[in-house]
Amino acid sequence: RWQVNTGTGFNNISDGGKYIGSMTSKLSIFNATADMDGYIYRVVISGICTPSINSPEATLTVNTKPAITGQPNDVTICEGDNTSFSVAATGTFLTYEWQVDKNDGLGYTTITDGGVYSDATTATLQITGADRTYNNYNYKVKVEGTCSPPMWSNIARLMVNTPPEILTEPVNSTICEFNNTSFFVIAAGGNISYQWQENDGTTGWQNLISSGNYIGTNSPSLNIFNIDRTMNGYRYRVLISGICPPDATSAE
Repeated sequence: RWQVNTGTGFNNISDGGKYIGSMTSKLSIFNATADMDGYIYRVVISGICTPSINSPEATLTVNTKPAITGQPNDVTICEGDNTSFSVAATGTFLTYEWQVDKNDGLGYTTITDGGVYSDATTATLQITGADRTYNNYNYKVKVEGTCSPPMWSNIARLMVNTPPEILTEPVNSTICEFNNTSFFVIAAGGNISYQWQENDGTTGWQNLISSGNYIGTNSPSLNIFNIDRTMNGYRYRVLISGICPPDATSAE
């Protein structure tokens, strides 16, 4: 007579469901499930003569295949910041292999610890001090365990924003009275915005708004119309802000 202890003491097993051979020398278990992990079995052997005897106990261990319960998410950082990608998974004796696609046509390659990367064989990949060259890199992780098949996570993207950088500075402009002119700047950076300023020589630098003589005071190009002689010598510059510090100030 085979018996099982599921945590509340030993109880007799009957044939049916997952069990066959409950009254024989061999108990067969079919389609074992994860909730049976840790079940303890023994057999009570009786004969013509008493007493009956109990066998030593045997424990059933049910390993489970990997299952991903939490996917890595896209991350946006500023250049030089730290970040990480994480996965949550269940299964027995799990191992992790993070991979990266650099969008260089070579596809995904396995990450090893070194450089900006650490903990590349754990559930959380750490990235320290990523520069702009890592922008739009894609990451995924393979989770393996005692039981197959391995599982692949979704793809997560790293986006690295940069602080504002001025590529082309505004230059001086000389015109005739009542003509028009413009100053422009070319800049790069993440989600940048512009604020043109004017210094008339008496009140210091003042923010401009698009009205009167001015159009484009919050754009890369400041346009000034119908300029008279009183504006001779006025100086102009633009302040450029973005997601990432520091802000940039153009030449005058």
